[in-house]
Amino acid sequence: MDLKGVRKIIHRNREIIVIDYSGYSGGVLIEILNEAQSLILSEKKKCAVLSIANNKTFASSPFIRHLENIFPNVAPLIEKQAIIGITPVQAWIVKGINLWANPKLCVFDSMDIALDYLTDNNKMKAALI
Repeated sequence: MDLKGVRKIIHRNREIIVIDYSGYSGGVLIEILNEAQSLILSEKKKCAVLSIANNKTFASSPFIRHLENIFPNVAPLIEKQAIIGITPVQAWIVKGINLWANPKLCVFDSMDIALDYLTDNNKMKAALI
């Protein structure tokens, strides 16, 4: 499936993979995640990942289980990852993900701040949830 949820952008001369989950739920989230995995694996190089969600994004347990299963395949290729647009409930989900995810998923209030973090050479400039 060729979803508009996965794309590449350039910020400060650095390529960033953007995974936009906004407004999606259920199986569509898994399809977006699979597309992101394919892109990351096909690049075969370290990357920065920005995930975008909103209050209509619903991460079900099958999505979280799928994320747990595929993350080890892509983790060695992810240098940094950030997420924006999440609700307080989604922040709790991110806390759970950060128990096993490495690199950790950093939460930001705005795209600009998240992009600056992803393109900054300092590894841990952001506070983790």
